[in-house]
Amino acid sequence: MNTSLSVSKRDGSKELLDLDKIHRVITWAAKGLDNVSVSEVEIRSHIQFYDGIKTEDIHETIIKAAADLISETSPDYQYMSARLAVFHLRKKAYGQFEPPRLFDHVKKWWVISAMMSTYCLTLQKQNLTQWTSLLSITAI
Repeated sequence: MNTSLSVSKRDGSKELLDLDKIHRVITWAAKGLDNVSVSEVEIRSHIQFYDGIKTEDIHETIIKAAADLISETSPDYQYMSARLAVFHLRKKAYGQFEPPRLFDHVKKWWVISAMMSTYCLTLQKQNLTQWTSLLSITAI
């Protein structure tokens, strides 16, 4: 496998394909499961990598590789692929695996709300000034 392939990250930046990172994610998804092979999922997914692949595509490829291995004799691949899918959804939703703390989320929206309120008050003052000057002109 050529490890000099580049990857397009979610934020648009580029970096070299890090097979160890992929291995850690697949190993995490397999933790505590019976009859699943991390190396089998890696082998099935590596075949589909290409230069410039998006990290989202890598994750989807790994999910599909794990899901393709689900069978009557190895049903735990369903849990492995589900864990990988949840990881992928969290990265899409939060930009990271861990969800933001509730306090940070509320604080962010409170700041945005305060900024919008300040902006609206500024617009109201401008409108009031314009109406006042317009009314004083028409009163003459």
